[in-house]
Amino acid sequence: SVAAGRVNIAQMLYTAARSRDAKVYLDDAVAELIDLSQAYPQVAVYREAKAHCLATLAMVLRDLNEDDLTEAAFAGSDEAFRWLYEDFPDRLQYRGDLGISLMGWGRAKQKSGDLAEAESLYKDAIDSLEFVIDQSDSQVSYRDGLAWCNYYLAKLYSQQNKSLAALPFYKRALSIRDEMPDLPQYRRSLISLLCEPSEVAIQQPDRAVELAKELCNQVEDNPD
Repeated sequence: SVAAGRVNIAQMLYTAARSRDAKVYLDDAVAELIDLSQAYPQVAVYREAKAHCLATLAMVLRDLNEDDLTEAAFAGSDEAFRWLYEDFPDRLQYRGDLGISLMGWGRAKQKSGDLAEAESLYKDAIDSLEFVIDQSDSQVSYRDGLAWCNYYLAKLYSQQNKSLAALPFYKRALSIRDEMPDLPQYRRSLISLLCEPSEVAIQQPDRAVELAKELCNQVEDNPD
């Protein structure tokens, strides 16, 4: 549908840090997708588009500091992805997408200072993403999401001076990053983690420098 196309455009705008522009497309899309998913509940593509629309809208609203609307959008996304996975349990991507949405919701809760709820959401997200990866590790985006989720939970614990609680999640994030494809976006995340100021136990500055040099050489050799 046209609405699904608007969601795709909004996701690209959000990735390009153009949240206000993304919100315009999402505002136009969300009402139409809610109507379509209610009129044709057996059509998974409409429900999936609605869930992605709400999840993207929630992240956009979070960045725009519209806290009450952020909460409502994440709640709607959570419900939509849970229902999709319950109705189509063979489609693991719905469980994975639920995990990504829960992680985003956790970041919103952490931003607002609700650390206990953020911790719970991060743990639920990790459970969902670990389940998907245990079934099939072919989805690199879910492995990337799992690495980020472990990192965010570790940072939350560090924020509360709970170093012993944080360390296993930093280590899990690092183990995932070590196994990611050798692509610039994943290499940059690994370099950043190896220089993490909150946890000395995972710091590997010499390795980070070598990886950064290799990344620079790759960019010079392949500027496109």
